[in-house]
Amino acid sequence: MDPLSVTASVIAVIQIASVVSTHCMHYIKSARNTKSLILRLIQELGGLQIVLRTLEDLTQRGTHVLQNGEDEDAEEESYLLPTLHKLCQLEYVFEECLRKLEQLERDIVPSSQVSLTKKESFFRALHWPLKEAYMRNIMDDINHYIALFSLALTLDETDNMLEIREKTFETHSMVKLLQSQKEEESRLARSTRLFG
Repeated sequence: MDPLSVTASVIAVIQIASVVSTHCMHYIKSARNTKSLILRLIQELGGLQIVLRTLEDLTQRGTHVLQNGEDEDAEEESYLLPTLHKLCQLEYVFEECLRKLEQLERDIVPSSQVSLTKKESFFRALHWPLKEAYMRNIMDDINHYIALFSLALTLDETDNMLEIREKTFETHSMVKLLQSQKEEESRLARSTRLFG
């Protein structure tokens, strides 16, 4: 999956999550018995948006590097961090997340956007259309995506930290070697001056 496709997929999921959150806010104003559940759903959607924005930033950064030739060794297939790259190859993850959020949007679309009688519209505005069990399943799904995307980011951060640590040890070893060589040269120079 190329960087632009990944970015487009991530942006699509962010947009639909934002729309669903907005619809949920409309229900909070009128719903009485499900406010805490709706607020939890909004929090889950917000968490998903945060993780996806991070993914979007990383994919755009990778696209920028490739387009500007800043990393001559970079290949189009390795523009992202390794785990994130593998996740992006699984296009269905983003598509599945998008589908589920679009279904949620259809399920909670405000009554003004559905052709209902005025009486039906009034009662629908007062009553959250989703059952508690269904909402909990949706929140579990959203939480699953948050965990999956966050895990990819965490694994790549850990991989980068280990690479940095390895380079630091290599650099430290080189510095120690150079110091010992310089000390040896200084000793030889002193002994040459003394003995002559």
